[in-house]
Amino acid sequence: MDNYIVYFVISAFLAPLLSAFGVLSSFKKLGVNIYKISTGFAYLSVFISFVSLYLFFATDTGSFSFFQNSLFSLYITPLSVVMTFFVSLVSLVIHLYSIRYMYDEEGYARYFILLDLMILVIFGLAIVGNIIVLAAFWHMMGVVLYFLLVHNFKKKQTCKYGFYTLFTHLLSDIPLLVAVYLIYNFYKTTDLKDFLGMVSNSHQIFFSGTHITVASVIAIFIMISAIIKSAGFPFHIWLPFTLEGPNPISALMHAGIVNAGAFIANRFAPLFIHGVEALHVALIIGFITAILGSALMLMQNDIKKALAYSTVGQMGYMMLEIGSGAFALAIYHMMVHGIFKASLFLGSGGIIHEARNEPNISKQSVFDFIFLKLKYKNPSIFEYLIFVLIIPMSVAFLIFSPLIKENSFDSTMIFYLFAWVSGSQVVYTMYHSGKGLKLFFSLLLVLL
Repeated sequence: MDNYIVYFVISAFLAPLLSAFGVLSSFKKLGVNIYKISTGFAYLSVFISFVSLYLFFATDTGSFSFFQNSLFSLYITPLSVVMTFFVSLVSLVIHLYSIRYMYDEEGYARYFILLDLMILVIFGLAIVGNIIVLAAFWHMMGVVLYFLLVHNFKKKQTCKYGFYTLFTHLLSDIPLLVAVYLIYNFYKTTDLKDFLGMVSNSHQIFFSGTHITVASVIAIFIMISAIIKSAGFPFHIWLPFTLEGPNPISALMHAGIVNAGAFIANRFAPLFIHGVEALHVALIIGFITAILGSALMLMQNDIKKALAYSTVGQMGYMMLEIGSGAFALAIYHMMVHGIFKASLFLGSGGIIHEARNEPNISKQSVFDFIFLKLKYKNPSIFEYLIFVLIIPMSVAFLIFSPLIKENSFDSTMIFYLFAWVSGSQVVYTMYHSGKGLKLFFSLLLVLL
């Protein structure tokens, strides 16, 4: 059964490559209908990745390697199949959205070729088992992203801001390359599975008057690389400058590319058992980034900049979760954030596209809900108690009290806090927006 799973995973990986080659060889003949090739392969990729996901969990297959200790090594884990399906699904939505959004842009075929290559790179990060090849895909992500962001290269500002992104991504390559060198120098392997199996070996180096394990140094370098790629403080400045690029690429970037830092940290998750210092770094940087990104988001009057800084804050939360040891929560957060942030960017792109073609945007319910000031009434102390404290805390307590009793005051308290904060925001905001009790009780049911 392992072989069948590998075949499907390799097929999902090759689908974007075949799509890019098909577009490149046919764009002169098909013209604007070239999107049919790229979209067709996107559908195929979703189907294949779903089958591999189903087979992996239906047969209760554990992590396994294929072509181990070779340049073409594959290391298939639950994270690999989940990420492949998630990315292919987001990719399909962005392909469909781009058909009309990019229709009147120059370089229509070039856009779809680069989009397919970006999906190929993300798939590569998810499945390769050779650390050198992993670093190569890590580097290629920044290069392909640069060409996507400067799609409209005739604008000087677009090229300038695209270079900021490229420079930051190249900067994130350096710590990972140092980590690869240390892995090969001390563990004599470039195979990811082999390395994670022998990482407990207590190699030590002398640094600043003290002995430190090699595993800790490698973990710190990998975490620094992840933080830079995921717009962590103080490398968060590049993300808002990417907004000159096509809006569908902003959606893909905030759904999958910026999340690459959280992904690679999870790819090396067993390493951090022996390099807890890296988790401390992630915890501190994540805490600062979450507060800074959220605060900057509230200060923006441009919708895309507000969404960009919101992503910075969300990346901070993910690093905070990784730093506290909640790796599975970080992956869940990454997927949820990718879906809702891609939806927000595509929605804002629809408004921007309409404004470009029609100066007076027609008043629609979605537009009114997002942009018009709602008439809030001054809440009473009783309403504060009910909708901000009692209801959300009761729901959170009912869900997590068994876990808290079982694990004492462990990391489950983080879930309790997030449930209360998120619940109070949703319930209180929707209650005072005057949208009716029906919507209020629907959201309460969702919270439950």
